[in-house]
Amino acid sequence: MKKCFVVAAILVLLSCEYKQVTPGDSFSSADSFTFGFAGGWCTGARFWLLRDQKLLVDSIKGCYRGETLAFQSTPLPSGSYALAKKILDDLPPYLFKNPTKTFGCPNCADQGTLYLGMTYKGSTYSWTLDPDTANLPTEIKGYVKEINELLSQL
Repeated sequence: MKKCFVVAAILVLLSCEYKQVTPGDSFSSADSFTFGFAGGWCTGARFWLLRDQKLLVDSIKGCYRGETLAFQSTPLPSGSYALAKKILDDLPPYLFKNPTKTFGCPNCADQGTLYLGMTYKGSTYSWTLDPDTANLPTEIKGYVKEINELLSQL
């Protein structure tokens, strides 16, 4: 499972085009924002998509092995959208300084992997993060904690 996810993440990252993100950019106007979690040993995968002021949940059945994500067409309630929108609004600019980097050691100890993906100003960005904040840069530790809290609420 770990190898499949890492290979899929690398392929996604290599196929992306990046443009300069400038200080003060508001990511609230992103075209789309995908976030989620894939667990080791197929213990659970769940992804969400923020687009057009709606929050959609994936239609994964079982394990996530790096395949293209598909999302259900019925949006979640507006309260869930508001919770998820906050992590888009709080997206640290630090991530854009490292657009092709994996942070920490996702799923190395079967703790799973956090995934973030965004289309913004015509460019696609994606990141894989360790949900365990112990080995993360200080600049994103609080943000990853925020994502972990959100995932427990959705």
